[in-house]
Amino acid sequence: MNPDSPIFWVVAFGSLLVVAWGFTVFARWCIRSPAVPQAKLGRLRAGITVQEVRELLGEPNTIRDHNGQPLWRYGHRLKRHSLRIRFDDHGRMTEFKHVFQAEPQDREVT
Repeated sequence: MNPDSPIFWVVAFGSLLVVAWGFTVFARWCIRSPAVPQAKLGRLRAGITVQEVRELLGEPNTIRDHNGQPLWRYGHRLKRHSLRIRFDDHGRMTEFKHVFQAEPQDREVT
C-alpha cells in the first residue's frame, strides 16, 4: 500500500481503533470485575468447610499461613480485586473479604 493513498490511512486508522477498543475492554476487565463471579460470592458464608469452598470456587491462586491459620487468595493477578478467605484449625471458614488492592493497604469493597 502507498502511504499517499486514502485507503492506507483508512486501514491504519481502523486498525488503531480496533487496538484501542481491545485495550479498553481489557482495562475494564482488570479494574472492574470481581475476583470471583458475584453469584459465587453470594453463596459464601462463615462456617463452610474447606471442601465446600473448593467445590464452589476451585483451587485458590495462593495459600499462605497467617498466624498459624490458612489464608486463601482468589483472583487473577492482573485484576485489582482479590478474595481472601481465612479458615480456623478445624477447616471451617471464619471470614472472607473481597478487597480492592490498588493501594498499599487493602481496603474492603462496599
